[in-house]
Amino acid sequence: MFSRSLLRPLLLPWAFLSLLACGSSSLPEDEPQDPPNPTVLSVTWDAGLPEACYNGQAVLSVTITGGTPREVALFRGEVQVAKLTAPYQYTLDCTPFPEGMNSFVVKATTLNSQSFTSPEKSLLIDRTGPFPGGWREMSFFPALGERAEYRFTEPLHPLSLEGVQFRVRTSDGSSVAHQVSLSEDGQGLRVIPAQPLVPPVTLTVEFIRADVMDRSGNLRQGELVDTQPRSFTWWPFARVGELPATGFAQPPPHYAFSSNGHRALAWTESPNGSARSDIVVARWTGQGWERLPVLHAASDVAQPSNRVSMAVAEEGQIFLAWLEEDGTLLVKRFDGTEWQSVGNSPNPDGSSSYWLNLAVDTDGGLVVVWEDEGRLHVARWNGSFWGRLGGPISANPDDPHASKATLAVRPGLVVLAWVEWPMGAFRHAVHVWEHRDGKWSPLGQPLKVGPHFATQVTLALNAAEEPLVVWGENDETQTQGILYFSRFASQGGWATPEIVKDWTNPAWVYPIIRVDQNGAPWVAWQREGVAPATDVVYRRRGPNGWQPEQLVGRGYLVNFELDREGIPWVALTGGESPGLALTRPQ
Repeated sequence: MFSRSLLRPLLLPWAFLSLLACGSSSLPEDEPQDPPNPTVLSVTWDAGLPEACYNGQAVLSVTITGGTPREVALFRGEVQVAKLTAPYQYTLDCTPFPEGMNSFVVKATTLNSQSFTSPEKSLLIDRTGPFPGGWREMSFFPALGERAEYRFTEPLHPLSLEGVQFRVRTSDGSSVAHQVSLSEDGQGLRVIPAQPLVPPVTLTVEFIRADVMDRSGNLRQGELVDTQPRSFTWWPFARVGELPATGFAQPPPHYAFSSNGHRALAWTESPNGSARSDIVVARWTGQGWERLPVLHAASDVAQPSNRVSMAVAEEGQIFLAWLEEDGTLLVKRFDGTEWQSVGNSPNPDGSSSYWLNLAVDTDGGLVVVWEDEGRLHVARWNGSFWGRLGGPISANPDDPHASKATLAVRPGLVVLAWVEWPMGAFRHAVHVWEHRDGKWSPLGQPLKVGPHFATQVTLALNAAEEPLVVWGENDETQTQGILYFSRFASQGGWATPEIVKDWTNPAWVYPIIRVDQNGAPWVAWQREGVAPATDVVYRRRGPNGWQPEQLVGRGYLVNFELDREGIPWVALTGGESPGLALTRPQ
């Protein structure tokens, strides 16, 4: 047996290990620590930085929040341009970079090598100065807010205004105080009169100096172009909306309207200058012009003014009639999607027709009149076919020479006026007939005042369905004339004619009469203006007679409308292509 004393030394190490193992649970240990919060940087470009290098330099700067970066650098694409130090502002030398738009970013790196990047900053680098482009063409019948503007090929630096000088004069040579500002896109120098314009007014603008530079500081290249004094005119009426013409718009156009505000314009247009002419119609939406599907006429030439006519119904439906080269009369309506034929042709056999007029009554009934070999033909659409209203009409059946026919219609009533010499006479007079209860009847005697020729006539109906007529009479030389007005009453016949206007060169006149909601007649016509132009004017007959002439503007009268508030709307043509505008007072 081993003695107890011999075993004790052998047990001590094992006892220590056992004690250490058993007592380990009572020893303290370190608690786990959360990792530190990562740094999140925000790199943003400062406000008000330049959009272009100016004189070959641009100062760029950023703001960094969220911590202190270890390193900040400016990059163009993936290429480092420069390292930045606080306050992170750098003057960039634009010389090494290509012309055009260049994009830059700033990258900030934290102590633990995290990278944060700014949004892209676009910078225009331009070493070529602006070239003169000339005067911007003023709109046809501009609004008073439209300004004379000289254009350049690129945006100008605002400091350019210090080097610009114009001379502005009125038509009598008086100087006009003005300011010069940049257009919204920066490419135009706008001339702004110091005082509001009172139309009609013409301003003549002349360049004195234009030491301009672009936004990069490059000076103007080349000589100024279009430097002759340029005149700009603002009229009492201004255009309503931009006409959606895509090709060369050929005169003459047409304008039609309903009494409750539906409006449409029609014109012929040659796509891309081709020989074919399309009939184009646009309707007024209240905010602008909506171009409708194009009507392709069979003819390859533009239609003369008296060979196209348009009407607009109270519900807004648009009707268009025209004569083909063989004299066939076609009528179509727009159904909201496409043009549909309104029955067969009212004159299927064709003829030598060259004049027509289309009208629609308040119930949507269509009536059309056309001239053929000096006789007038009238047809009404009954919903299924065109029915003639009697036979050919003439005041002189043995020697017919009816012309210039015009219609006024109401449900169950058609009133027709035209110019023709009566039987046994050799000077033209105005004839007014009505179709009521299935037959035609003349209204009183033919209208003619002096020993002159009646040449033009316009017709309207008042609320009592009484015809109101305005006509012109010219002397034999066609150099002097008078514009007359008369009203027909069923009990008393035609009232004594009143002089609306006497004039020289009456060939320009082309009167149009309308009646306002109070029953007062208004007459518009065109008078001879500064040769070779014409001015469009109008007069209203008040309780005490005809009021003074009111000027619309310079051009050729297409049509004249009075809305329910008594505001005149005037369609005119003239000036640059498309040279067509619907206007109203401004």
